[in-house]
Amino acid sequence: MDDDGEASVAVGAEESRRAAVLRPLVQAYLNGAGSLESGINDAVWELGVSRATVWRWIKRLAEEGGRSSALAPRKRGRPAGTTLISGKVEAVIEEHLRRYYLRRERS
Repeated sequence: MDDDGEASVAVGAEESRRAAVLRPLVQAYLNGAGSLESGINDAVWELGVSRATVWRWIKRLAEEGGRSSALAPRKRGRPAGTTLISGKVEAVIEEHLRRYYLRRERS
């Protein structure tokens, strides 16, 4: 198997391990059954992550119907193609760059 295949198998195994630890907590979270503190503390210790991460994973699993794929690593940052400024502003910036900064030097 190539390196990418081995890496994806390892990631899949880790997702499954996390899901197995967290599923009982997700059920308790969805049922509103009492305090989850001891279960959260056990999950923090067993998974080696912060309390905030455990809560984030519990909520993600609850939203995704308990599928272990919900725990797959996600790409950080803005989604591709996201723009922060309008096309008009972009055009003004480009025009000024061309007019004032991208001039040929005199020889």
